[in-house]
Formats: sequence, structure tokens, C-alpha cells
Amino acid sequence: PILFLSTSPDTHPASTFRQPTPYPSPHRAYSLHKPLRRGEARRYPSSRRASQVFVRIKSMLQRSAPLFRRSLFPSPKGYVTTLNPVLPPSTISSVLSHIPSLYSGGPHFTTGQYPDEWHYRPPFTRDDVLREICNGWKSSEAVARIVLSRNLADNVADIMGWPGAVVGQDTVIQKPAARVSDEGDGKGVSVGYHYDGTYINDNFVLPDGRGPSPGCTLWIALEDSNKEVGGLEYAVGSHLWSRDGEGGEESDFMNPGDPRAYLKRFSGGEEIEIRTPTVEAGSAILHCSDVFHGSGPNTNPSSLRTAIAIHYIHPDSVWKESVSPVPWGGNSGYIYGRYRRRGDVRPCEDHFPRVDGKGRTRWVDEWLGDGEGVWDGTHS
Repeated sequence: PILFLSTSPDTHPASTFRQPTPYPSPHRAYSLHKPLRRGEARRYPSSRRASQVFVRIKSMLQRSAPLFRRSLFPSPKGYVTTLNPVLPPSTISSVLSHIPSLYSGGPHFTTGQYPDEWHYRPPFTRDDVLREICNGWKSSEAVARIVLSRNLADNVADIMGWPGAVVGQDTVIQKPAARVSDEGDGKGVSVGYHYDGTYINDNFVLPDGRGPSPGCTLWIALEDSNKEVGGLEYAVGSHLWSRDGEGGEESDFMNPGDPRAYLKRFSGGEEIEIRTPTVEAGSAILHCSDVFHGSGPNTNPSSLRTAIAIHYIHPDSVWKESVSPVPWGGNSGYIYGRYRRRGDVRPCEDHFPRVDGKGRTRWVDEWLGDGEGVWDGTHS
């Protein structure tokens, strides 16, 4: 325990009391004095000065909290790769044959529900653009069996040191090869460097002042992924970079002019190490939601570089105050704000299901059982 002193008056009686606290007090600097002599009174700092010290300490802790969140990821690179497949070949074959029809929508949304985002709608969209569906699990049982997998969630929670895992969002993505035609320029499509946290888990915090909500992404290759097909690239260790430059223009995610423009804003002028992991179909990469990543063009016309990304958030996450359930309040974006219920800070499990074995959302079990997944948890 430490000596706890009131700081409201300029002077205080010599008598004091002790109060145990689990953390260092911001008033500690004013409490460790030599003993008083009999009849001696002590001058204490003004409440204004103590308040200034407290504000500085509070500000320092708030600035360090996001870095603490990022430093908890188990690899200094900001990502790990699975050593063995996470999906069986039969599942890969089945979902690969299903995804092209999923982009056609309508009756191909087997659940009868539309996804939250739907980019690429043949025959109205050019064939050489980036194809993306967000929260495809709501529209396709085949996708849901992967995204809501008990096996995958249990392994992710174990690696991250979480008590469980909640699905914040999924992304079904294809990147067609470059083509030269009247419509295409032959350069192919790139994905601008970005980090997932700014779109997903930054909408949440941990309760009771425990800090920002941590997050991670399991990026599952449904076709072989490497440099040739525009595989995922990482700025190694960038999850530990300062975010002091945040608040300006966001990353140009979809087919940017300079894929690394956003990345350079935060690198501090330092040399950036870029790596492109080679991932076989059925294997995956697990990365921190704060690591910068992007990808170059696909130069292999026989591949669509198909992948499913599952974005997980911590199971204790609650809504950040700035995410409002009404369109005129807060900074909620056009997806997440619609799912916050008024008067409730907890994410609704109808849209953010918990998928690990310990606290698995009941309707997920009733609908899909354990889902797909054969990951043994090994990674490097």
C-alpha cells in the first residue's frame, strides 16, 4: 500500500490514512516525505498542480495503450504462417466452385440475405477489377462454415492469448490477372497498403478502461498465393509503428495509384522491409490487425488468387462511444453503426457471433455445428 493524500486543499492536517491500490498512484510523488516532527505541519501541493500531473500521466497512458495492444501479438513481424493446412481439400474445392456464382447475387445468396458489401457484379462490372464481398457468411452457408468454424477460432484464441474469439467481419476476395484490352490497361489491380484495425476493431474497446480492443485476421488462401499472383505483402514489424500521423486521408484501398503511399506516411522515413509469404491453397496467414499490408498485381492468368479473410475481435469487446446507433451521432461509418443497439454497449451476437468452443453463440451451433477446419494450431 502507498500513502494516499487528498489534494483538494492547499494545506492538510498532519494525520493521514492508508489506502491499498493495485497500481501506482499519480500522487505518489507527493506522498513519500520524511516523517514529520511533533507539532510540525506540512505544506501540500495545490490541487491545480496535482491535477496537471494527473492529466499528464493519464495522457501518457492513453497514448501507450494502442502500442500495448499491438505489442501483444505473438510475433515481432506482425504475422505468422500456418505450418499445415487449416481447411481440407474437399472444402476448398467446394467453396472455390461456389464463389463465382456468389458474386452474381440473387438466388446464389443461399441464406436469402445480402452481404454488407458487394464489389463486382457481372455482367455490369469489368472483369479485371478487384472482387470483394464483406460478411459473405450472412449470404452463403458454404462461406459461413469456414468463417464461423470452431476449430479455427479456438486456435486463433489460443495463439492470441484470448479467452475466446468473435467474428468482426469476413472478406471473400479475388484478384484477377492483368489483361490488355479496350477496357484493361494491362497493369493489373493492386491493393493499397492499409491495416485492418482502422476499419474493424477500432470501432470497439475493452470495458472498464482496459484499453483498445485487440484484433487479428486469419487470411486463408483458397488458391496458391505468392509474388506472381499478387500475394499478400507485409511491412515487417509495422504493427509497432507510431500512429501519430493518423487522422488525415485514409488509404486508397481499391486499386490505388501508389499502393505504398499510405504506408510511407507512417514509416518515419525509415527503410521498410517488405515480405511476401508463400502460402499453399488451404493454408493461412494470421496477422495483427495493426500491421500494414497490401499486395501487387496478379500476373498469372490461370489464377484468381481467391482467399477468405476472417477478422476476429476480442470476446470482451464493447462499442466505442463514438460509434452511434443513429446516423447523425458519432463516427460510425456506414456498416458498423447500423448494428449497435441503443442503450447497449455489447455487440449483438446476431451480427458479431462468438465462434470459439468455450462461449460459442448458440444459433451458430444449431445452424452449422462445428463448421469446417482442420488446423492443428502449428505456425511459424
